[in-house]
Amino acid sequence: VQTRPPTRLARRKARTRAAIVAAASALFDELGYEEASILNIAERADTGVGTVYGYFRSKEAILDEVLQQRTALAIATYFTGINAGASFIDKIEAALVVFAEFIQANRSILLATFQVSTRRGLEPEEFGGAGGRGHHVPDVAQPVATGHDGCR
Repeated sequence: VQTRPPTRLARRKARTRAAIVAAASALFDELGYEEASILNIAERADTGVGTVYGYFRSKEAILDEVLQQRTALAIATYFTGINAGASFIDKIEAALVVFAEFIQANRSILLATFQVSTRRGLEPEEFGGAGGRGHHVPDVAQPVATGHDGCR
């Protein structure tokens, strides 16, 4: 099956969305989640406030995306760094190192996620983000625990 390359419009939309997420990510780190406004994000992304809302329904939705992208990066880091022949214990140790580094590097994002989730009234088990689209912390160890570590 031959797939068509993305259209110019699709590529432009992807660039705009990526610029919004990158701007928000940087501002959340620099100013903190609460202090970073949609206007700040739009200005940093070189777009309008209406455009930001065209891609994300709220600042919380942008926070979700920032955390998802950072989580994906942490998991990719784990998979890239793990040796296919490593023992189960070594794989767990590698997962814990990546997880600890993730927590250290993303303290402000994780705190903001927890605060937003608490304001929403989510219960701790809901905070886990079942379904992959809600607020979540990375489950770097899950692939190791299930034997699906990407090294087979």
